[in-house]
Amino acid sequence: MTVNFDDTNPMNKTTNPTIAFNPTLDTTITNCSNSWTGSNTFTYTCDIADANIESTDIDIQVSGAKDAAGNTMSETFTESNKFDVDTIAPTVTATISPSTRTAKVGDTITATLTAGGSQADLSLSGTCTINGVDVTHSFVNNTGGTYTLSYVIGEGNTDLASGALPVSCTLVETSGNTVTLSSFETNELVIDANSPAAPAITSIATDDKINDSEKGAVVIIGTAEINATISGTLTGEGDPVTVSGTANGDGNFS
Repeated sequence: MTVNFDDTNPMNKTTNPTIAFNPTLDTTITNCSNSWTGSNTFTYTCDIADANIESTDIDIQVSGAKDAAGNTMSETFTESNKFDVDTIAPTVTATISPSTRTAKVGDTITATLTAGGSQADLSLSGTCTINGVDVTHSFVNNTGGTYTLSYVIGEGNTDLASGALPVSCTLVETSGNTVTLSSFETNELVIDANSPAAPAITSIATDDKINDSEKGAVVIIGTAEINATISGTLTGEGDPVTVSGTANGDGNFS
């Protein structure tokens, strides 16, 4: 933070004016330095410490300066409502809907972000992702301190176990403070983002011929996605036959 005090007359550079703030910033400003940078310009510079405070409409007050003729300022000069200080970072929590079951390709997952203190001035800073997919375009400020993001599960996205859906978003408030969202509240959502390949049949009734004794219980052997449920219909002469089964942990079914 830098304050420049200028006067129209040449100043006595051996006398430094006093710079004060209202409300005071004693716990917030550090490493202050000052110097005359010209015949009538005084510069006062300080660092702003992370003191976890928020103060608005701060006045700058200057007093005690002397001009080159030795005249002292007769009263304190005040610049009112000159700036704000905000060193309190925002906070955000996030839930998802649905929060249970297995979500598949094409399903939409809605993330609801809730800001601490119902803070309503947050926006995204940079790219926001859910499950590694850019969802920045879906960000909506619902006012009142809530925000939403939408993630549509795409074919080939990462499959995820229960409660493991990742998020990476940085939100920024108007003063420049940021908060990073890196996880959702506890949930049991499973992501299945890869559609199974079509089952492969290796044999029907062992020899690919269904005789009279086999027609009541046709044995079909093949492979499919692990633990997948398989169903189909055999057609040809006579009535169609519906078949179904489940692949085992190795992807084999019969």
